[in-house]
Formats: sequence, structure tokens, C-alpha cells
Amino acid sequence: MPKETHTITIGTVSERPSVDDLKTFAFGGVTLCGLNPNWWDDLDPVPLKSVRSLQYEHGISTDPVALGATTAATLAFCESEGIIPHMVIGNRPPAAFLYEGEDGWTYGPIDWSDYKAFMYAWMSLALSTYGDVDEWIFEVGNEFELGENNNWLTETKLHIGNKALFDAFVVLYGHLGEVITDLRAAFPSKTILYGGANLSVYSYYYLTAEEPWPLQFLDYVTDNEIPCDFASLHVYGDHGSGADIADFIGLVSAKIGSLGLSIPIWLTEWGPCSVPNSYGSLINSDEKAGTFIFMSSDFLAGLGVERATFLCAMDFPQGQVPTINDTILDINRDETFAYYGLKELANLAGTRIAHTSDGELVTTIAAQDDYNLTVVVANMSSVYSLNTAGVASMDAEAPDSVDVVIEDTSTDQWRLAGYRPNGQAGGSSLPAWTISAGNTIVTDLPLPFGEFAVLEFRRMSVAIPNGYWRQRLYPSPQMDPGPE
Repeated sequence: MPKETHTITIGTVSERPSVDDLKTFAFGGVTLCGLNPNWWDDLDPVPLKSVRSLQYEHGISTDPVALGATTAATLAFCESEGIIPHMVIGNRPPAAFLYEGEDGWTYGPIDWSDYKAFMYAWMSLALSTYGDVDEWIFEVGNEFELGENNNWLTETKLHIGNKALFDAFVVLYGHLGEVITDLRAAFPSKTILYGGANLSVYSYYYLTAEEPWPLQFLDYVTDNEIPCDFASLHVYGDHGSGADIADFIGLVSAKIGSLGLSIPIWLTEWGPCSVPNSYGSLINSDEKAGTFIFMSSDFLAGLGVERATFLCAMDFPQGQVPTINDTILDINRDETFAYYGLKELANLAGTRIAHTSDGELVTTIAAQDDYNLTVVVANMSSVYSLNTAGVASMDAEAPDSVDVVIEDTSTDQWRLAGYRPNGQAGGSSLPAWTISAGNTIVTDLPLPFGEFAVLEFRRMSVAIPNGYWRQRLYPSPQMDPGPE
């Protein structure tokens, strides 16, 4: 296919999302889902603000109330690193509150008052034990539109999206909302955020003809005056095309506006692919995972999404579990392309957007400060889904190379000083570049479909002050190792 030319004009006012908007999709902005604290030492650290973790209260003690080993380890990690715990509660109640149905599945609770008393004691124990944590996020349930995830029904398991699943969810949400109200009164110095209903875009297309869950949920919490600080959704690249995802998020945004609410939309799970038979762990393990970070962060930030939580797990060979999760470490505990992409996005800390473009075959994000211009060129489009058919279409249409032109409305000129293909060191060889009529031109930058490249340009007319590179290298205090 013919190559594309992307022109970046410095000195113009961008109408695209700010760098802070884009950073919500990486460590510099918010959060990871499913991070095992034991992995942290194997990763090149980046600014991490929050960790989302699913709480399964089923296996923990109710008398006396205990947090459980996994919960305690996650909260200790959050406290030591100064990050926000994001706890998904109500997934499965402790065995003491469950009963077995005629179908062999377990349901609950037997008594709501007992369950609420337990949850208040359990959450109070967490807040008091880890008292240095000032902000807490509690989200109810994980994709309860899937029957196998919903342990609150009083009848047999039902197909995806059935109204009985929704009714069971909002009853649980209402009861836990009472617990949150009591918790806020008992811990007035803490910031406690509460929300749901984390329906996936994939599930949205398999629901019955009733109004989509997030819209019903927002009506329910408004009508019943139940606390809700954010509306959560799950979005993956194989859940639909960019237009499908924009339509889904737009419906939720419009509902929030029509109800007069002022709550944000959070993507509490986000990543390249979730369904193995649509592309599965292949795309989560190769260069496309890193490229997806840039293409989708620009696209989704433009839709007004405030926060996004990248779902991560260790990468296992295809055919072994987990095959559906997005990954930051491979089986050898080495960083993956997804992690490279997240690191590069986080490295934009302290810069401002100069240019973005999406909806084409290639996505470009350029961010600058007074001395440096970072240009990320990603060969992936939001036009298609990342399912098998969408990937094949993009592969057939995408160019193999691009030209990048840096125009400056002032008299400044920029020199190419760094090149990282797919977020990795490019060695001593830079792509071909020239300065012509004041413009810096990178010619025939190699960019196969599904890959991304990072170009670093330096302003030629300004001396870089001492300490600049240390601040760029360690954009948050938690990263800085201190004097050498």
C-alpha cells in the first residue's frame, strides 16, 4: 500500500486530548488490573497510581473477620508504593452466607443483614489496617451479565444478559451502597469512591432487547438515591470497531447527561483482546499489543473517557491458561510489547500534546516540552475491530512505511536524536532524516502493520538545563532511586 505522510506543526493549538487525558490509559495516569505485587521487581518501574483487584470473599474467615492473604498482600503493596487500591467487591460471598440450589450452584446470601454486617467489618478492617492509604475505590461485581459470574440469583443460572441477572446485581449494589454510606461516616478523612456496573462491550451485543445494563443501572441508582461515583465499562480491541465502541460509550455518556449526573466514565478493564477465538493471546503477546496502546488511548480519550485500567497477567504459551488476558510479563518474567507501549505512554509525563491523528491507517501522537519532541507513530487504526477479520483487513491495507514531517511556526529547528522501534532501543542507527526549508523530515520510516516507533527530536536553538533528563527518566518520586 502507498505510504502515508504525517505532518506535525509545532506552535498550533491542538483540539485533541491533552497528555494528561492520554496518560489515564497508562501508569502515569491510573491503574493496572490483576497486577501481582511479586512481579513488580521484574519490571522497569513507571509511575503507578492504582491497582484493581477482584476480591473473592468466599474463602476468607467470617469469625473472626479476616482480610485474606491475597487481599492483605495487595493492600500492603499499595500502602508501601503510595498507590490507590481499587477493590472489586461482592463477587462471591463467604460460604457462611451461601446456600446450594437444586441445580447444584451456590447462591446467596441467606440473610442480607448478616452479609452487610460482615462486609462492613471486612472493609473497616482493611481501612484501619492500612491507615496510610487515603483514597479507596470500591466497585461492585465483575461482569455480572455473565451467568457464571453472578452468585446472587435465587434461581438457576441464566443466559447472558437476562433481566434476572441485572435485578440480582442492582439489589446487591444497593445493599453494599448502604455499607459504603456507613463506612464514609466512620472514616470521614478517607476518600471512598463507589461505582459499577462494568458491562463489557462484547456482552452488550449479546443482551436481550431490553435497554443496555449501564443505562438501566444509572436509572436505578438515580431513582433509588444510591451512591455512585463512576460508571464503569470494559472495552477490548476485539469487542467491536471503533465506531461500535464510540456508540456504546456515547450511549452511557448521554444517559449520564440526561439524568443530570456529574460522574465520569471509567474503563475498569481495557486491553487489546479478550476472546481467544477472535485473536486471543497472539495479539496480546506480539508487537500489536504495544501499538494498540497508542491507537486506542488517543481514540478513547477523544470520547471523554476519564480513566482506564489495563488488564494484565503473565503471558503463557498459547493453549495454556490464561490465554485471554493482556500481559505485561512473559513466561520468563521478561517485559512484553504491551508493557513497552505502556512505558512509552507514561514517559510523556510533563509534556503537552502537539498533534494527534486517528481514524486513518496510521495513528500519530506528538508531545513536546520546551526542549524535546516525542513522536509516536503506530500502524493501527480504530476503524476495525481486532478480531481475526479486522486484523486481516488492516494488514492488507496498511502501509509498510511512513514519512514524518516536523513543521515549526517559529524559526526553531529540530534534530532527530533518538529512535525506539516498538519501544526498544534502536541502536546507533537512526532513520534517514534531513532539514529542508526549516522542516525536519524523516523519510521512509520502516513501520510494518501492527508495530509502533518512537522518535525523539531535540530543539536545536535551546540549551537543555541540568537535571532535565533525570526528571524525564524519573517522572515521579516513587521511581527516583535517589543520589547515585
